[in-house]
Amino acid sequence: MKNWYIATCIVKLGQVQSVNDGDGVNGPVKGYAINFGIPGVDLMHAMNQAERIALSIFPGSRTGNRIEEVNIKETKLESLREQFQIESLDVTGETIYRSKLIYFDE
Repeated sequence: MKNWYIATCIVKLGQVQSVNDGDGVNGPVKGYAINFGIPGVDLMHAMNQAERIALSIFPGSRTGNRIEEVNIKETKLESLREQFQIESLDVTGETIYRSKLIYFDE
């Protein structure tokens, strides 16, 4: 049986990239954060999934990108459905719930 986990991942980009974050301006970014809910067999499985998804979700160049921080804890599916508006499938076909990417330039 799989449990549900909520994760926050911070990713540093391998190189500064220009990204349109929705305000109509392409600004240089050095990284991003993402919050999401994922299923996992146990905490280690969920953390591995979180890192993989966080690194693969960026729309630009992924060369040199690295995980800087991962915070994860067990939660309930109902809580994830309330928190996140985006529901999608990961590459394995599992349902995940996520936020938009939150870019930073420092």
